[in-house]
Amino acid sequence: MGERLATQRKSLKLTQENLAELSGVSVKTISSAEKGKKALRPENIVRICHSLELDISYLMTGNALHSDIRSEEHTSELQSPVP
Repeated sequence: MGERLATQRKSLKLTQENLAELSGVSVKTISSAEKGKKALRPENIVRICHSLELDISYLMTGNALHSDIRSEEHTSELQSPVP
């Protein structure tokens, strides 16, 4: 989880200090979470994910939920009338 958090933060070119300011979570908490030293409280997970525009399920598991995303092929099949 910490690695995914750090990767997303860095991809947005944010420092831990920037993220702390955006999310209202302390720099120490962010640093500890990125290093895997401390678990985040649920409310802090929500704040951080919101600030990083990151899916909570992806942060927690490494897998994003794509249940509402359909391929163009599948979507066009659904829109085709049945003969």
